Amino acid sequence: MKKLTTQSLHFVLKIVFILILHSIHVSLVATPLQKFNSISEKIDEIHFSQGEQSRKLINELYKIAQTSPDSTLLLSQCLYKEAMVSYAQGTIDTTLTRRIKKQIKLIDKNKYPFENALLLYSLGADLSANGDYSDAFTASLEAVKQFKELDDSTFIAKSLNTLGTICSHISLFGMSKDYYEEALSWATSKDYEYNKIKLNIYRLNLLDDDRDSAIASLSDYISSLNTKYDLGLKITGYLNLGSFYLKKGDQEKSYHYWKIAENLIQNVDNPRLNSVLYQNMGVYYLLFDKDYEKALEYFTLSKQISERNNNLIHLASIYDIISQTYELTGNIDSAYVYLVEHQLLSQKLAASPKAIEAYQAYVSTFLEASKNELTIAEQQIKISNRQLITVVMIAVTLVLLALLLLQQKRLKENENRELTKQLDHEKKIKELQKKSQDEVIEAKSREIASYSLLLSNKNSILKEILNINTQLAKNKKDTEEYTKKINTIIKNNFQSETEWSDFKIHFEKVHPSFFDKLKQHRADLTENNLRICAYYRLGMSTKQIAQILHITPASVSIHRHRIKKKLGLGEEDGLDDFLRNI
Repeated sequence: MKKLTTQSLHFVLKIVFILILHSIHVSLVATPLQKFNSISEKIDEIHFSQGEQSRKLINELYKIAQTSPDSTLLLSQCLYKEAMVSYAQGTIDTTLTRRIKKQIKLIDKNKYPFENALLLYSLGADLSANGDYSDAFTASLEAVKQFKELDDSTFIAKSLNTLGTICSHISLFGMSKDYYEEALSWATSKDYEYNKIKLNIYRLNLLDDDRDSAIASLSDYISSLNTKYDLGLKITGYLNLGSFYLKKGDQEKSYHYWKIAENLIQNVDNPRLNSVLYQNMGVYYLLFDKDYEKALEYFTLSKQISERNNNLIHLASIYDIISQTYELTGNIDSAYVYLVEHQLLSQKLAASPKAIEAYQAYVSTFLEASKNELTIAEQQIKISNRQLITVVMIAVTLVLLALLLLQQKRLKENENRELTKQLDHEKKIKELQKKSQDEVIEAKSREIASYSLLLSNKNSILKEILNINTQLAKNKKDTEEYTKKINTIIKNNFQSETEWSDFKIHFEKVHPSFFDKLKQHRADLTENNLRICAYYRLGMSTKQIAQILHITPASVSIHRHRIKKKLGLGEEDGLDDFLRNI
């Protein structure tokens, strides 16, 4: 009996030892994943306010992911965190897009649907930061679709928020607001993403007519942001408030809010926020103190940060403001150099999608999703119908028939509604296309008439000179008298005020109210501004206008840039397109 007890004890000890070893093994396997999740949470907390520390933590994530059995899945998480930090910090890594696309190809969408959607969201954010808004829109729209299939409200809100920001960048403010409001309906109240979306909506409202109300709402909302996650959002909000008070001409409030942002930013490591702050301070010294040297110091600091972080979007903006500052100091050469840099970078970043193209993409995705849902519903109804047939054959045949008819009617109504929606969308698109073609034909007709007027005027002058030359050949004695007449005609046609007045009269016949409409946009347009606008409306090139006005092409480019600023056109807006629509 004693021997049996000893054997039992040995057996129990052996089992305990095996369990301990197993526990140690499980602990060793679980620890890296726990560490990965802990680091991820820390990045979420500091990604906006501590850029350098966030990047160090991302490097640790990659190290863990590369040695993990779940390497493929964890690498997707790493790329998402990296894209999130780069977007928030304004630090652009040109290799990130390529690495995300490569990972998307490696992921089995059917096996890992969440990771695939997460990579699409990351790709959309990264492309948007690089100014590739067309592809960013496509990727983000697909991410929304997949997250909705997964019923992941957190990332639905994030993806919709990204779509709203992309539309805002390409001046589709109506679509932008729709996406922001839809994103807000998915976000959890008062969490970080919810606050980001609210701030974006308030920023968008500042563009509306009721700006005083929007500014008051934004001020109150910023004051309510008090958690550790909200510091970056508070700084962004104060920078926005200062900028809009600057547009209103309120010097004191503009400086007040920028100083608040400057004080808060001392505790933040975010190159993008610093770059924006330096640019804003430069604008303040440029407009109010007329201290061009101080303004250029701030603009240079902003430019250096953007160049270091390859932030081309902000760099294009700072090139433009530096060009204007040099122009005000009389340094035309430097102004022209930065203007050219700005134009080249703006062309590179030009957004390709039009509102109708973006809307068509959205409609197509919506219709495809609706079609899939309808197919699933039909299949479910067929299964239900088979079950009902079995039951009704035993008891209630009449009830089954009634239910089948009701279901078929509902299906038919759903199909008719979807078909009607699709036909309405196609009809609107065709109407827009026809209207666009008619406008092009009308514009071409007016341009031909304009050129005919100019040609007719010059032909009349040449005919008059020819008649004088003929008389001169017949009456050689009166050479001096006819020479004076020819000189007088030529001088009178060198950009005289009379010629300009005659030109305006003929021009208005072809382009009615063109100059009045320009004046309505900006009353302080000079006669020279109006003349250049008219030449551009006729389709003349910068070189041709320079020859007509007897100035250099560089001077015409500077005049063109000033006119755009006076008319309130954005970087993505073309002066030629604007004038053609007048």
